[in-house]
Amino acid sequence: MSGQKKSIIELALIYRQIPIVLAGFLCLIGVYSFFTMSRQEFPEFKARQGLVIAAYPGASSQQVDLQLAKPLQDYLFGYKEINRKKTYSVSKEGQTVVFVSVADDVENPDVFWSKLRLGLQEFKSLLPHQVILLIGDNNFGDASAMLFSLTSQKRTYRELETYLSKLEDMLRRNEKVSQIKRFGVQKEKIIIRVDSDKMAYYGINPSLIAGALELESLAGYGGEIVSGDL
Repeated sequence: MSGQKKSIIELALIYRQIPIVLAGFLCLIGVYSFFTMSRQEFPEFKARQGLVIAAYPGASSQQVDLQLAKPLQDYLFGYKEINRKKTYSVSKEGQTVVFVSVADDVENPDVFWSKLRLGLQEFKSLLPHQVILLIGDNNFGDASAMLFSLTSQKRTYRELETYLSKLEDMLRRNEKVSQIKRFGVQKEKIIIRVDSDKMAYYGINPSLIAGALELESLAGYGGEIVSGDL
């Protein structure tokens, strides 16, 4: 029995100084890494997934599959940067969505998506003219961290939009802010009510009123000033 080969566990129990030294060494490495390793509250990462969305109004699921999904998939697989094993499409009546995954060896996926968007614009001309939408979207890396809401019972919609623009200008001064999006902005509307009897009496139709209002928004030529190098 004494000649049998001992296991690693038995050797660790016999020579316990060795596992103690290894455990202490690993603890020192952990403490050193804790104080020296880089870390961020919101770490940056490269999103390798994206969507290619196409709209084909009025087409059946079979037409979408044959005339849109299949040619689009063949076109996308022509890019070597795409991971074919993780790329798939979902089609239904009137639209198809391709879930695109970029290969791991691509260092800058954003550059590839910029190239793909330009290619999709050219490829759209080869599809049926009823296809009204063909876009690529990979904007999944940014996270919404803060929401501001503006409301007032005394200010008009135009005044609120002015205050919103000032708030956006202030937030953009922060280098950590990447994107600012507006949601639920209420546009100011002017409603004109006319007397149909008076319009009939003076022989005015609605198109004349619309034309007169349209002329008010035109900017005419105001002349020029020549002064030195200006």
